[in-house]
Amino acid sequence: MRWRASGADPGWFGGVEVSATELVTAYGALARAAGDPAAARVLGWMRAVEPEQAFGIPEAVADTLGVPASGVAVKAGWIGHPDESVLRTHVVAIAERDGETVVVAALTALPYPADRDRYQDALRAGRPVVDVHEGLAGPLLRDLLAATCRDLARLGAR
Repeated sequence: MRWRASGADPGWFGGVEVSATELVTAYGALARAAGDPAAARVLGWMRAVEPEQAFGIPEAVADTLGVPASGVAVKAGWIGHPDESVLRTHVVAIAERDGETVVVAALTALPYPADRDRYQDALRAGRPVVDVHEGLAGPLLRDLLAATCRDLARLGAR
């Protein structure tokens, strides 16, 4: 997988632009790396993400797929660049169901005109902003991933 550097500040950690397809491809490869200790460690970290940073995704995916939430691995991220009027939030989830690996992803860029200065001040000061992203994007992310899991289950039943 090749990641494109974003137009963001080059000093910004993790500044790459990706699509949902690229995320699913990359994390799918990670999930299929059976026996690789580094992959197992990363997936373990993803299953141990603090609930307030997981956007309720483990439960949404688990409920839809009929698997335990504890087995759903999640990677989420969020940012609001100072030169944009949107907040970006993304999430990837990995679950095993009936011997198959299910990998789903959603990326959002939602308008956020209110409290932009306070958000940027918090971000610069290193204070958590995940609650802002949960309030803005959390419900949509849960709905998108649950709908995708339902669609995948229907396709698999054919």
